[in-house]
Amino acid sequence: HIWMPTEAYEQIKKWARYAAIEGLIEGHPRGNFTDYCNFCFNLGEQYLKQYMLKKRGYK
Repeated sequence: HIWMPTEAYEQIKKWARYAAIEGLIEGHPRGNFTDYCNFCFNLGEQYLKQYMLKKRGYK
């Protein structure tokens, strides 16, 4: 069990929901929850980076 701040956990849950809604987890091994969390977390990170860059005027 990986300890993480509640905030981060909530964020991962949010991204997990988002990924599921968007159908982005097709073909992802759902059996491994840790992998799934990492996948969602990375997805969130990527999106956040893109969002921040856009806010700063980068494409």
